[in-house]
Amino acid sequence: MDPDPPPTLKQILESWSSSSSLSSSQTRSKFITSLLSEPADLLEILLRLTRGDRNPPVPLPLASTIRADSPFATHQTHVSLAILAMYRLTTDYATQAGIEAEVVNEKIGDIIKSLPSGMIIRSLDGMFKEWDGKGRK
Repeated sequence: MDPDPPPTLKQILESWSSSSSLSSSQTRSKFITSLLSEPADLLEILLRLTRGDRNPPVPLPLASTIRADSPFATHQTHVSLAILAMYRLTTDYATQAGIEAEVVNEKIGDIIKSLPSGMIIRSLDGMFKEWDGKGRK
């Protein structure tokens, strides 16, 4: 008997959405939809783990690596923005090499889903609270 395939990142996010007690299930679903529509926001799952609860001000040029309209823009640190800059560099080079961004984002998803589920859940809980607090319902 073949073992079950590992869950996709989308399945992990949907599982969090269905099991979380934060807010309403409809609001959590909107949050997941917004994450899946912007690959750089998915990277926030990893970025959140690199910074913990620290939130010092970050000067340019690192601060310019995150979208100004990102619900997570004000919560970045030097380390999390450096990782985001490396992500952007990777996607830029992949494009130049003829590799589609979706391939890179899929690999990033593989990295994220390899994290312990408790870490992913903790990140999603914190991200949701920031997202929901910005009135993105």
